[in-house]
Amino acid sequence: MLAFLVKLLLLPIAIVGGFLLATVVSRHPQVLSSPIDLPSEPIPPRRSDAIAPLVGAGSLQGIVVSAEAPAGSPGLAAAVVRATVGLRNLEAVANEFGRFQFSELPDGPITLTAKAEGFRPALVGPVESSAKEITIKLSPIRRLKTEGDSIAPPAPGELTVLVLSEDPLRPPPRVTVVALPTQLQGPGPLGIPRTAAIEDPRDARVSFTALPPGRYRVFAVPLGGSPDPRLAYAEATVDVVTGPPVAAPVELKLRWGSVTGVVTADGKPVARAFVQVLKRTGEPPKGRGVEPSEVVVRRGLTDADGRFSIPEVPFGATTVEVLVAGRRPWSSNVVLTAESGAITVVLEPSK
Repeated sequence: MLAFLVKLLLLPIAIVGGFLLATVVSRHPQVLSSPIDLPSEPIPPRRSDAIAPLVGAGSLQGIVVSAEAPAGSPGLAAAVVRATVGLRNLEAVANEFGRFQFSELPDGPITLTAKAEGFRPALVGPVESSAKEITIKLSPIRRLKTEGDSIAPPAPGELTVLVLSEDPLRPPPRVTVVALPTQLQGPGPLGIPRTAAIEDPRDARVSFTALPPGRYRVFAVPLGGSPDPRLAYAEATVDVVTGPPVAAPVELKLRWGSVTGVVTADGKPVARAFVQVLKRTGEPPKGRGVEPSEVVVRRGLTDADGRFSIPEVPFGATTVEVLVAGRRPWSSNVVLTAESGAITVVLEPSK
């Protein structure tokens, strides 16, 4: 039954197709009677990378020379020159006289780039194709000096520092001795300090070797502290020469003291008030907080009686700050000496 239905459906299609074929043949009998002419030679395949001919073709020539060569000198042989016209890039290699040439260039602006071994690349343009002669100058690459041909630095020198206590009756603080270069002879980095730690500076001696000759700022700061001259217990300036030291050791006599005082509020002592000692450069900034112009020397807290003692503070201009919650910050500038007495701090309520 299924086969019968398929044949029934195909019969109308076959009838219509035969009718259409008969109509075409009757109207165009040459379709079946005319022979087909085949070419005697095979048709070459079409090149997908074929480039359309340039419109308005022109030519351009020139020479690549060294920017430091005198006039009339030969050009740079084997220099590579690239001409960019729109989206097209053409290259030419200079001959033994440094000359190059481009042909079939389109009209319009042209950008030229040239490079040669031992020279920095150069960019010229835009130029027009009507410009018949172009000169491209390349600058030589300067070779960096190596260890073999650099100027030899001066021979290193040595420095001996003797650390003393100005008051032999008091135990001295532990310090770090710093040798900071401020001016060197010959090449060498500045601002890189050399340090040496001293646990007991009583008549202690330290030596710095392999120092580049020059001028140094030598000072002693609290052990473990920043190598900042504002923290110095003592300092000196010395010239280091080549070879072993010929002069006597540099003496640093440590000078320090303690910042003491009492903190009260409403006539009563304030316990556990925060106290810090600062060294500043220039005028102290307003408000709380440590700014870059400040360096903290030491910090401490008041005891139950409101008293504080900050030891081992270098002599000189010092700023003392006291901070307590619910009270206005207190700050005062003092000059610490051997005769300095206790400071009285009276805190006021904060608004």
